[in-house]
Amino acid sequence: MNSRTELGRVYLEQKRYKEAEKVLLECLQLKATDLNSRTELGRVFQRMGRYKDAEDVLLNLLAIDKRNYFAMAELISVYDKMQDPDKCLQKFNEFLANVKISKGREHQAMFNNIFKLCKRYSYPEKAKEYFEKYKEILDERNKELYQSLFGE
Repeated sequence: MNSRTELGRVYLEQKRYKEAEKVLLECLQLKATDLNSRTELGRVFQRMGRYKDAEDVLLNLLAIDKRNYFAMAELISVYDKMQDPDKCLQKFNEFLANVKISKGREHQAMFNNIFKLCKRYSYPEKAKEYFEKYKEILDERNKELYQSLFGE
């Protein structure tokens, strides 16, 4: 299973999206709850411009694993590309309500993506709210990103 998922990642990086989709769907037929295959399939759909499909895959993944930071990071990117920041913030807030975030690397991409989305769609108050609440667990790159985007 891991080898097949890795093959899907290789195809994704090679921009062979149809092949990546096929391999990852095969993985999910073998094991419907495989989180890595679902995350990669969401990324494939994103790159193909199939944002609704990516959203569906990632929301299903989050239904299986409510604490999956990687899926949330990808979902933020999907909503950004769909130009739906309000839905993104709603889903992000629901996610935050269901997880206890502690210090670590696994959630840094998620905060990186949400800060960028807040900047792009002019939500500085939301970014500040997230920054103030989570600044103790953010890495230096996210603190610097926040400061460069919002001048604080």
